[in-house]
Amino acid sequence: YLGTEGIFGIPLGVVATFVFHFVLFGIFISKTGLGQLFIDLAMALAGGTVGGPAKVSVVSSGFLGSISGSSIANTVTTGAFTIPLMKKVGYSPRFAGSVEAASSTGGQLMPPIMGAAAFIMAEFLGIPYIKIAACAIIPAFLHFFAVGTMVHFEALRKGLTGLPKDALPRVGAVLKERGLLLLPLLVIVYLLISGSSPFLAAFWGIIYSVAIGQIHRRTMPLLVPILLSIPSVLFWANPLDHSIFLILWIVVAVAGFFYVFKKTDRVSWLFGILAASVLAILLIFKIEPSLCAFWSTMAVIAIGVFYKDSRMKVVDILNTLEWGTKNALAIDAACACVGFIVGATTLTGLGLKFASAVIQLAHGVAFFVSHIDFMHLLTMDALALFFTLVFTAIACFVLGMGLPTTAQYIIASMIAAPALMQWGIPPLVSHMFVLFYAVLADVTPPVALAAYAASGISGADPFRTGFTAFGLASAGFCVPFVFVYSPIILWLPRLLDPNVPFNYLGFIMVFAAIVIGVIALGATIIGYFKDKSTTLERIATGIATLCLFLRIPYLNLIGLGILVCVYLIQRRRKGKVIEGESLLAEETG
Repeated sequence: YLGTEGIFGIPLGVVATFVFHFVLFGIFISKTGLGQLFIDLAMALAGGTVGGPAKVSVVSSGFLGSISGSSIANTVTTGAFTIPLMKKVGYSPRFAGSVEAASSTGGQLMPPIMGAAAFIMAEFLGIPYIKIAACAIIPAFLHFFAVGTMVHFEALRKGLTGLPKDALPRVGAVLKERGLLLLPLLVIVYLLISGSSPFLAAFWGIIYSVAIGQIHRRTMPLLVPILLSIPSVLFWANPLDHSIFLILWIVVAVAGFFYVFKKTDRVSWLFGILAASVLAILLIFKIEPSLCAFWSTMAVIAIGVFYKDSRMKVVDILNTLEWGTKNALAIDAACACVGFIVGATTLTGLGLKFASAVIQLAHGVAFFVSHIDFMHLLTMDALALFFTLVFTAIACFVLGMGLPTTAQYIIASMIAAPALMQWGIPPLVSHMFVLFYAVLADVTPPVALAAYAASGISGADPFRTGFTAFGLASAGFCVPFVFVYSPIILWLPRLLDPNVPFNYLGFIMVFAAIVIGVIALGATIIGYFKDKSTTLERIATGIATLCLFLRIPYLNLIGLGILVCVYLIQRRRKGKVIEGESLLAEETG
């Protein structure tokens, strides 16, 4: 058990090498106030729309999910602000908690910093992490779009409005005041895209976050120019074209003159001198760009620490390191324990045996179903593949019930994913399928951990909150089936082989059908489209959803036609009601 097939296996190695540093980064970046910035941006963007607070929950959870890998932490962080606000404008406590749980759970799927399971997937498959993150872009968008759509329909059904504009912050003002807090995240994204290791990207993110934490009123004129120059220094390491660095440097230098001149006369030329010095150091002394940027950042940290009113003192840095280490230990312990399961599964061949059992069961069910009317239109292989996906999804829930997402993914990838790969499904698609259900298990009753966390804030029944959150996240349960049949929404096969041409028309058609299908699904679950839906109309939108999610073009057109008919019927009915109410008002007036 002490070998590489036991405790010290791939999962623990990935956690120690990559995940630990991103957990630290998440703690450091939260100390700078980035979480509150995301909430304020969400308020500015969505607070004034129909059902504003619930959409703020969706948007802020998506923002925060881009740096947080925990659905429960995301729920507690944003829910403490958004759930009381949702209850205040008229949402029920159960629905408010469900929206937050469903939104926050999707945070583990949101690039650029996904949950720990995504890093382990990259190691299992031998694929760069940035490609795993790229695969998750469209599925993550569909999840949040679906929750936002259902929130919108629920607000229309209840007649809820947004928050008054005078109570909302402005996007420009928020970014102008605290936009620098986004720089560590942008640096990480750039480093990952440029091919740097996740370890190096996380390291730079931590260093940059600490540097951002030193900025306050007294240090701003000196530290802001340095921090804004560092990204341009990193761009100099771009092997493609050094002109990117030169253009960025010129923009930074020119903007700096105006910025610093407005702040203080004493350092009015500091920005230009600094930018010129950095360029001279790189070109004349040929110092490595990353080393130059590192020492510039360390200078920022050192200057800020010695100011009396510094926002992040040495004690704060040490406390943050301690807090981050304690948080990472929970993931370490889970992965160490799961190492036994990985080793046992690998050495005994349990994964292949389970895969064979699932496929045999799927063939048996497919044979039985094929004798039902209309099912003869589908081949046995098509039915067997579908039921293999269904049984694999169920296995993912059962195997990981109540476990952290990382442990769920590792167990399911060892036992359930081989069943999909035996069908010829690419390993990346198979593991993404498993990852989705491992993440969404946090809103799947009876053990819905994110829903329980949200209900503690909303005061609603945890079990009912879990079922409502399950309904709001229902699109997320459908998306894995879609990308198994249409891997193009994961950018495959172009993502893994740049020489393969990308079918842009096919991608647009699949994406459009899924987006419309998500809207139809939201109308079905909430019971509102243009007006409150009757039972027959909900059945019709449900059929439209099924037709739009199936990868058969003529069924997509049928589903679109059904949805348009329901919309026109409800619009006409609602128009008559409004006309009748206006006539009644005129008579009584």
